[in-house]
Amino acid sequence: MDLEFWFENRRTEAVPLTLQFCAVLTNSIFEDRTLERSWIHTAGTWKRMSETDRGGGKRELCHYPMTGGPQVRDSGDWGGSPEVVDAPVAAATSRDDRYVFGISFAQPRSILSNTFIPCLHADPLIPPCPPGDRAMVRGKLYLLEGTLDDLLKRVLRAVS
Repeated sequence: MDLEFWFENRRTEAVPLTLQFCAVLTNSIFEDRTLERSWIHTAGTWKRMSETDRGGGKRELCHYPMTGGPQVRDSGDWGGSPEVVDAPVAAATSRDDRYVFGISFAQPRSILSNTFIPCLHADPLIPPCPPGDRAMVRGKLYLLEGTLDDLLKRVLRAVS
Protein backbone atom coordinates (compact mmCIF):
# COMPACT_ATOMS: atom_id res chain seq x y z
CA MET A 1 0.00 0.00 0.00
CA ASP A 2 1.41 3.37 -0.96
CA LEU A 3 1.30 6.08 1.70
CA GLU A 4 1.51 9.75 0.79
CA PHE A 5 1.12 12.53 3.34
CA TRP A 6 1.06 16.26 2.53
CA PHE A 7 1.54 19.15 4.92
CA GLU A 8 0.81 22.79 4.12
CA ASN A 9 2.38 25.56 6.17
CA ARG A 10 0.18 28.66 6.36
CA ARG A 11 2.31 30.28 9.04
CA THR A 12 4.89 33.01 8.58
CA GLU A 13 7.72 30.85 9.96
CA ALA A 14 9.04 27.40 9.12
CA VAL A 15 7.27 24.57 10.91
CA PRO A 16 9.39 21.66 12.17
CA LEU A 17 7.75 18.32 11.42
CA THR A 18 8.24 15.28 13.61
CA LEU A 19 6.14 12.45 12.27
CA GLN A 20 5.14 9.06 13.58
CA PHE A 21 3.15 6.45 11.70
CA CYS A 22 2.13 3.61 13.96
CA ALA A 23 1.50 0.19 12.39
CA VAL A 24 -0.57 -1.45 15.12
CA LEU A 25 -0.27 -5.24 14.99
CA THR A 26 -2.73 -6.05 17.80
CA ASN A 27 -5.11 -8.96 17.07
CA SER A 28 -3.40 -9.77 13.78
CA ILE A 29 -1.26 -12.70 12.65
CA PHE A 30 1.74 -10.38 13.14
CA GLU A 31 1.12 -9.52 16.81
CA ASP A 32 4.43 -10.14 18.58
CA ARG A 33 4.88 -9.07 22.18
CA THR A 34 8.06 -11.19 22.58
CA LEU A 35 9.97 -9.63 19.63
CA GLU A 36 10.75 -13.14 18.32
CA ARG A 37 9.00 -12.38 15.02
CA SER A 38 9.85 -8.65 14.78
CA TRP A 39 12.89 -7.77 12.69
CA ILE A 40 15.41 -5.13 11.74
CA HIS A 41 18.02 -5.36 9.01
CA THR A 42 21.44 -4.54 10.47
CA ALA A 43 25.03 -5.31 9.50
CA GLY A 44 23.80 -6.77 6.21
CA THR A 45 21.41 -9.34 7.71
CA TRP A 46 18.01 -9.71 9.35
CA LYS A 47 18.06 -9.76 13.14
CA ARG A 48 15.26 -10.54 15.57
CA MET A 49 14.50 -7.55 17.76
CA SER A 50 14.53 -9.98 20.72
CA GLU A 51 18.26 -10.52 20.06
CA THR A 52 19.20 -6.84 19.83
CA ASP A 53 20.61 -4.40 22.34
CA ARG A 54 17.53 -2.30 23.12
CA GLY A 55 19.31 0.37 25.13
CA GLY A 56 18.79 1.31 28.76
CA GLY A 57 15.04 1.95 28.79
CA LYS A 58 12.23 -0.55 29.19
CA ARG A 59 12.82 -3.61 27.03
CA GLU A 60 9.38 -3.13 25.44
CA LEU A 61 10.22 0.35 24.06
CA CYS A 62 13.10 0.97 21.66
CA HIS A 63 14.32 3.25 18.88
CA TYR A 64 16.94 1.92 16.44
CA PRO A 65 19.05 4.50 14.57
CA MET A 66 19.06 4.44 10.78
CA THR A 67 22.25 4.54 8.70
CA GLY A 68 22.77 8.21 7.80
CA GLY A 69 20.04 9.34 10.18
CA PRO A 70 20.14 11.12 13.51
CA GLN A 71 21.53 9.46 16.59
CA VAL A 72 19.06 7.93 19.06
CA ARG A 73 19.57 7.92 22.81
CA ASP A 74 17.93 6.48 25.86
CA SER A 75 15.15 8.82 26.91
CA GLY A 76 13.05 8.01 29.98
CA ASP A 77 11.33 4.69 29.39
CA TRP A 78 12.58 4.50 25.79
CA GLY A 79 15.77 2.67 24.95
CA GLY A 80 18.10 3.90 22.23
CA SER A 81 19.75 0.92 20.60
CA PRO A 82 23.37 1.14 19.47
CA GLU A 83 22.51 -1.29 16.62
CA VAL A 84 22.25 0.69 13.39
CA VAL A 85 19.58 -0.31 10.87
CA ASP A 86 20.81 -0.49 7.26
CA ALA A 87 17.48 -0.99 5.41
CA PRO A 88 14.58 1.46 5.88
CA VAL A 89 12.00 -1.05 7.11
CA ALA A 90 10.54 -2.53 10.28
CA ALA A 91 9.21 -6.05 9.71
CA ALA A 92 7.21 -8.81 11.36
CA THR A 93 6.56 -12.38 10.29
CA SER A 94 3.28 -14.21 10.80
CA ARG A 95 2.82 -16.91 13.40
CA ASP A 96 2.97 -19.59 10.68
CA ASP A 97 5.97 -17.88 9.01
CA ARG A 98 4.15 -17.70 5.64
CA TYR A 99 3.54 -13.95 5.57
CA VAL A 100 5.63 -10.84 6.08
CA PHE A 101 4.52 -7.36 7.11
CA GLY A 102 6.66 -4.28 6.68
CA ILE A 103 6.44 -0.53 7.10
CA SER A 104 8.94 1.62 5.25
CA PHE A 105 9.75 5.22 4.48
CA ALA A 106 12.63 6.11 2.16
CA GLN A 107 14.50 8.00 4.85
CA PRO A 108 13.39 7.00 8.34
CA ARG A 109 14.55 8.98 11.34
CA SER A 110 14.54 5.71 13.27
CA ILE A 111 12.94 2.29 13.43
CA LEU A 112 10.80 1.86 16.52
CA SER A 113 9.06 -0.98 18.32
CA ASN A 114 6.64 -0.93 21.22
CA THR A 115 5.50 -4.33 22.51
CA PHE A 116 2.94 -2.79 24.87
CA ILE A 117 0.66 -2.02 21.88
CA PRO A 118 2.37 -3.89 19.95
CA CYS A 119 3.40 -1.79 16.96
CA LEU A 120 6.23 -1.08 14.55
CA HIS A 121 7.38 2.21 13.05
CA ALA A 122 9.76 3.44 10.36
CA ASP A 123 9.17 7.10 11.18
CA PRO A 124 10.18 9.44 8.35
CA LEU A 125 12.75 12.17 8.61
CA ILE A 126 11.34 15.33 7.03
CA PRO A 127 12.89 18.81 7.01
CA PRO A 128 11.01 21.84 8.40
CA CYS A 129 8.30 23.10 6.06
CA PRO A 130 9.01 26.70 4.90
CA PRO A 131 6.32 29.39 5.26
CA GLY A 132 3.68 29.23 2.53
CA ASP A 133 5.05 25.94 1.23
CA ARG A 134 4.02 22.30 1.26
CA ALA A 135 5.97 19.24 2.36
CA MET A 136 5.30 15.65 1.39
CA VAL A 137 6.47 12.26 2.59
CA ARG A 138 5.95 8.87 0.95
CA GLY A 139 6.07 5.43 2.47
CA LYS A 140 4.73 1.93 2.03
CA LEU A 141 3.02 -0.81 3.97
CA TYR A 142 3.88 -4.29 2.76
CA LEU A 143 1.88 -7.45 3.29
CA LEU A 144 3.11 -10.41 1.30
CA GLU A 145 3.32 -14.13 1.21
CA GLY A 146 7.04 -14.82 1.25
CA THR A 147 10.20 -14.25 3.20
CA LEU A 148 11.98 -11.34 4.82
CA ASP A 149 14.38 -11.34 1.86
CA ASP A 150 11.40 -10.99 -0.52
CA LEU A 151 10.33 -7.97 1.51
CA LEU A 152 13.84 -6.52 1.47
CA LYS A 153 14.04 -6.74 -2.34
CA ARG A 154 10.78 -4.79 -2.66
CA VAL A 155 11.80 -2.16 -0.14
CA LEU A 156 15.19 -1.57 -1.78
CA ARG A 157 13.60 -1.40 -5.23
CA ALA A 158 11.06 1.18 -3.97
CA VAL A 159 13.66 3.48 -2.36
CA SER A 160 16.22 3.37 -5.17
